Parts: sequence; C-alpha cells; structure tokens
Amino acid sequence: MREIQLNVEYTEPQLRLFEDAARFKTVAKGRRFGFTHGVSNWTIDAEMIGRSQRILWGDTVSANIKRYIERYWMPTLRQLPPDMWKWDKTDNKVMIGDSVCDFRSADKPENWEGFGYDLVILNEAGIILKNPYLWANAVRPMLLDNPKSRAIIGGAPKGKNQFYELCQQEQAGVKDWKHFSFTTYDNPLLSKEAIDDLKVELRRLGGDKYVDQEIYAKFLDGTENQYIEDEFITEAFARKHPSGTYDNAVRIAGVDLAMSRDRNVIYHRQGDETKMIKVLHPSGTNWTKQIATIIVETCIKSFKADMVFIDAAEAGGGAGVIDLLTEWGYRDVIRGVKFGEQATESTLFKNKRAEMYSKARSWIGENGSLPEDSEYKEDLKRDLRSIAYMAGAGDRLQLIPKDQLEQSPDIADALSLTFAYPVKKKVESVNSWLSESGSGGSWMGS
Repeated sequence: MREIQLNVEYTEPQLRLFEDAARFKTVAKGRRFGFTHGVSNWTIDAEMIGRSQRILWGDTVSANIKRYIERYWMPTLRQLPPDMWKWDKTDNKVMIGDSVCDFRSADKPENWEGFGYDLVILNEAGIILKNPYLWANAVRPMLLDNPKSRAIIGGAPKGKNQFYELCQQEQAGVKDWKHFSFTTYDNPLLSKEAIDDLKVELRRLGGDKYVDQEIYAKFLDGTENQYIEDEFITEAFARKHPSGTYDNAVRIAGVDLAMSRDRNVIYHRQGDETKMIKVLHPSGTNWTKQIATIIVETCIKSFKADMVFIDAAEAGGGAGVIDLLTEWGYRDVIRGVKFGEQATESTLFKNKRAEMYSKARSWIGENGSLPEDSEYKEDLKRDLRSIAYMAGAGDRLQLIPKDQLEQSPDIADALSLTFAYPVKKKVESVNSWLSESGSGGSWMGS
C-alpha cells in the first residue's frame, strides 16, 4: 500500500474518543458536536488505508447514508489516488485497497448481514436502537463472531432505550466498555454565541428539557419527553381575555376525524381564544354525510369560519368528507391536512404534525386561552400532556407517533389543526352568502 498523507483534522474531544483503547465505546453527544464528520474521517484515515478491514456503518435511512457519503466521505476520499478507492452506490459500500465499509440503514434491518466485522460504527444510535432487534439480533452477534471486533456507538440521546442501556455498561462495570459524553459546547469549531442562538431556537421548539437532550446530551425518560409543559397548560386554562378582544381576529376550525374510533372532534379558535370544542359520535351507515353536515352547520354557518382545516388521512375518512363538502360548494372555506405531509418549514420539522404542535405549543405558552369551563377540559389536558418528542431526521423536530401513545389525542389534534397554515380573514358577506344561499342545498337531505 502506498504511503498516503490525508489532510484531515480532529478536535481534541474527537481525538480523546478515537485514541482510547476500549473495545466498545458509547458516545452521547449534543447536536453539531461533529461525531458523524469526525468518525467518517477517522474511518478512512486510521481504519481503511493500509489495512485489511471489514467495517459496518449503521445509520437511520438510506437517504442519510448517501448524504453523509457526499458531504463527509467524498472530500476525504478524493484526496486519494482514483485507482485506490471506489464508492459502490448499488451495494452501499466504500472500498479502499483491501478494506471495505458496508453501509446499512435501520429502515431495512433484514439487510444487516453478519460477517463478523472488525469494526462496527452505529451512527444516530439514539434513533436506530429504538428497535431492540438491531442490537440483540444483528449487531451483537456480529461482534461475538469476531473476538477482536470493536464498536463505536454514538448519537444524541432519544429517551432511555437500548442506546441508553449500552451507555450504562461502563458504570455497571461491564468489561471492555467505555462511555463518553460531549455537549455541543465541546465542539471548539462552533462559537459560544452560535450555540446560544441554537439553544434559544430549541427552547422555542421544545422547552428546557429539549435543550437538555439536544445540547447537553442528557437522557430523558418518557415523562421528561413531554412536549408541552404542564405549567404552559395550567396557565392557558387559567388565562382569560377581556370580552371582545378578538372579535376581529380570523376564525379557524380544526376537525380531527377518526372513522374507526368514536371520537371525532371539532375545535374552534379565534385569535388567542378557544371558542368551542365539540366531540362527535356519529353512527349508522351515512357517517360521511353526517360529519359533513355538522361541519357546515357548526363551522361554516354558525361560527362563520374563515377556514376549516380537516384531517385528510385516509384511515380517518377525511378524504370522503372533503370531497362531499367540495361537491356542496364549500371549496374555498375548507382545506385537507395530512399530519404526515411535509412541513412548511421542512428544515425545522419532520412533518406537518410536528410543525402544527410547535405552533400550538407557542400559542399555549404565550397568550392562548384554553376552555376552563368545557366538559372536555380533562380530556384536553390529558391529550396535551401525552404529546412527546423524539428524534427527527437531522436537526428536525419529530414527535412520538400517535400509534405509540396510549390513547389517540383527538382533541389536541383538532386544536393543532387550527395552526396548519396562515389564514386570511374573508369578507363577511362571503360567509353570509354561504350561510343563507341555496348553494349546496342538497346536503340537507337524509
């Protein structure tokens, strides 16, 4: 092998990690610490050039792997003679001389093959080790097959999952394990001012606990992962605005539908005031028509909403309701929203659900008034408290999926829908016309 001198640099914390002789190393780190970039350079520089190594790089999804290859691996690989290395996009592997690094994504665990790797690198471990299968059935057997194998397992904490358990191995006295913890402030390439600005943004998105996790690399349990703080919720229920304060504010309705369950919710909001919560329990075979009729009566005619945002998920039956309302002539006052669709601010939020709840959280924490006298007060409190955050792709906020919660937060979802998109106030006569005209008259039939 030719002698190669790469132009790569490491920070002092990175060197401390890489030069440690422990066989298995866990790394809890804050955002932008530089783990992925540092490990990428170190893998090429110290592990693949001039050696015969079999390496596994495990990550979240294939798209992230390709992005890391382009962003972190390629600038270093291109310092090597062209005939010395190859990036096989089909098989997702990098070859340098006799060394091979296989890349595998956690979204396809069936592709993690047990070759008895010399080195296993698990990136974004807080995310991918939410699935215990990967460690117990894929990674750990690989390490056992090769008594000289090593592992570096790193990422930002995302709850007390399998990654958390591995990070406790050294403290528990388990042989060959060493744990490292680095905050965002441990990256000397970032200015303190830039990190302080990031903290402000993260605190806006998720509060102090979110900052503890994302900046200071602290492991939080499920209750600590609560997205909307109890004090925000308590204060919003106690907050009252003088009568008439928001009479000229836009009127927005959120409708969360659940055909397979018994709770369908309408939430009316005008400015910082909650105007109404209505929980529907339609029955019979004419479900879609029942819901559409109630939306017209309560949201469009009575409330005179400037916009009605309707949960458009196929599972909830929203598409049929939206089609019927469109047929009746209400296209301009309704809009379907899918919780899983792309967020407007896609660099900050994993999906529209996270974005809507972020705006709802800010509203609740700043000046929003929740309905103290509503019969659904306790249900709404429970729903809001159940919303919890987890890892997003890259630096984006992601909430724990609804199907992982004990009960679907239908009332909170209806509230969050009122923040789906900006709404302009319509001319009053338009709503009056919709209310009084014969447009869509056929929906009144049985």
